[in-house]
Amino acid sequence: MGILSRLFGSGGGGRHVTKKKFKKILADQVGMSPHTVQQIQAHGVSEDRTLKVSFYFYTNTEEKAAALTGALQKKGYSAEYNVPLAGYDTFSITGDTGKTQLRQSMMDAWSEEMSRLGYEYDCEFDGWETAIPPQ
Repeated sequence: MGILSRLFGSGGGGRHVTKKKFKKILADQVGMSPHTVQQIQAHGVSEDRTLKVSFYFYTNTEEKAAALTGALQKKGYSAEYNVPLAGYDTFSITGDTGKTQLRQSMMDAWSEEMSRLGYEYDCEFDGWETAIPPQ
């Protein structure tokens, strides 16, 4: 049984990210990337400096969360998923990249890649951030 049939077959929890929702996520995330990078640079972080980037995803089944977590780990990222709190049904996937340069073009491409990877695993890419170390 392939990953898509395991994720979306019977008992798969239904599609969490529709194609329409994916298009909005992609536009929003790629659109926010320049603003985020500008804000980081406004705090004195040059585009050549390397920092870890934290990322966030959400989905509706543990199987999907586990599958995306594995895919992110294969990319060399630290990643884990958390089960929902009582009364909720959304699984969160969080993690960090290795240290990376925060060049605008790189972060735009990375935001697109994460949006597409999320869609592939039926998870919503909710964005990224980084901790700005003291000067």
